[in-house]
Amino acid sequence: MMQLADLYLYPMCRGRYDAGYGPTLVLRDHAKLVDCTIEQGEIEYLGIKYSCFDEQNKKGP
Repeated sequence: MMQLADLYLYPMCRGRYDAGYGPTLVLRDHAKLVDCTIEQGEIEYLGIKYSCFDEQNKKGP
């Protein structure tokens, strides 16, 4: 099970704040992430959920 986390989970998490991370780019290039297989407008609802608190963490008015 640890190999799954090493191969997919960590690159997904790190890709959230480091878009140039090599393993994340490889997963995106080969459409191995759900965000790469659904339409742009569906990502908010069907894509990778990075945090339960995304709405609360947004900065602004």
